[in-house]
Amino acid sequence: MKKISKLNPKLIGPTLLIIAQYTTQIIGPLVSLLVIRYLGPEQFGLYASAMAITALLSVLPDFGLQQAALNLNARRQWSITGIVKKFFGVGLIYATLSYILVAILFQVIDFQWTTQIVGLILGLTFFRISLVTVLNTSLQIQGNYGRMAFWNMLIGSTQWISTLICIFMEVDIFGLVLGPIIVSLIATCFMFLFQGKEIKMFLGGSGASSIEKVPLGPLLKGSWQFGLASSMHQLYYKSDVAVLSVFRQPFEVGQYMVAFRLVELFFLFPGVVFNQVLYPKYCIWCRENIPK
Repeated sequence: MKKISKLNPKLIGPTLLIIAQYTTQIIGPLVSLLVIRYLGPEQFGLYASAMAITALLSVLPDFGLQQAALNLNARRQWSITGIVKKFFGVGLIYATLSYILVAILFQVIDFQWTTQIVGLILGLTFFRISLVTVLNTSLQIQGNYGRMAFWNMLIGSTQWISTLICIFMEVDIFGLVLGPIIVSLIATCFMFLFQGKEIKMFLGGSGASSIEKVPLGPLLKGSWQFGLASSMHQLYYKSDVAVLSVFRQPFEVGQYMVAFRLVELFFLFPGVVFNQVLYPKYCIWCRENIPK
C-alpha cells in the first residue's frame, strides 16, 4: 500500500488529463449529434464541409511551436517565462497567417455561400488553438498535468454548454457556430491571463531580461522541422474529409465525419500518454540521460 501511495502523486495528473481528453472526445460527438438533429442533414453537411477545411489546417497555428519550445526548455538556458513569451508572439503570427489562408481557400474553392461564411467563423478557432497550445506548453514544462486537464475540460465545457444554449434559443447556423467559439475564446483568454500572471509573463524586471535572451532562430527552426512533420501527418490523417467536402454531397460529408470522430476515440490514449506526458521528459532525457 505504501508503494501505491508513493506512485499516486505522479499518476494523478496524467490520469486526470487522460480522463479530460476522453470526456472531451466523448461529449463532443454527442453534442454534434444534437447539432445534426437541430440543423438537419443538409445544413449540417454545409457545416461539416467548412469544418473539414479548418480541421485540415488546424496544425498551422502551432506548426511545431510546442515541440520547439519544449526542446528549448530542455537546454536549461532560458526561463519558462522567456520561452512562453516568445512562443506566444510567434504563435499569434502563425494563427493570423492561418486565418488569411483559410479565407483565401474559401474564396478559391467553389463552396456554397453558407459554407464560406461558416468556414470564416470556424477560422477564429485558430486563435484559441494558439492560446491553448501556449497554455499547455507552460503547464507541460512545469509538469502540472492536473491543471492542464482542468483548463482543457473547462474550455471544452464552455463550448458544449454554449452550443446547447444556442440550440435552446433556436439561433440560425451562423449563431450556432459563432456563439460557442466566442465564449470558449473568452474563457481561453481568461485562463491564459491567469497562467501568464502566475509565471510572471506580463511583468518586467528579471522576467523581461530573460525574455530578451531567448533566441528567435532556434524556435523558428525547430517549429518548421516539427511543423512540416505534423503537417504531413495531418494531411494523411484528415485529408479524406476535406476531399469529400469538395467532391461529395454535404449530407454524405456529415455522415462520414460523425463516424470518423467516433473512431478517433481509439487513437486518443497513446497520443495523450506520449505527446502530453512523456514528450517533455523525452526532450530532457535526449540531452541528459541518453541511455534512458
